[in-house]
Amino acid sequence: CGHDGYGSEYPMVRARGLLPTSARDMIDLLLDSDRVKEYNKMSLGRKNEHFFAKGVHNPSKCPKTNIHGEAKIVRSRSQPPVVRKPVELRLFLHARRIDSENDDE
Repeated sequence: CGHDGYGSEYPMVRARGLLPTSARDMIDLLLDSDRVKEYNKMSLGRKNEHFFAKGVHNPSKCPKTNIHGEAKIVRSRSQPPVVRKPVELRLFLHARRIDSENDDE
């Protein structure tokens, strides 16, 4: 079922799989901007622009921002194969530990 909407000329890819790693190692990989090219071959790099809170494994809130875990703004550049110019995005990344006994937060 095709359509003529914006971007319909570009192919989409959906993937999923099992990763032989722990949740902690996975979140460490995804939050480390220096390691983004290990899992994204189209990446031209990612830079941390601003931290609101650091330490995804820290169980307490940041006293200045009242944020659990790690929260930051990053600038990401990628070169997808179907686009001539690099794509630059600014993203808000947030991750925190969730305790099974504390589901209501």
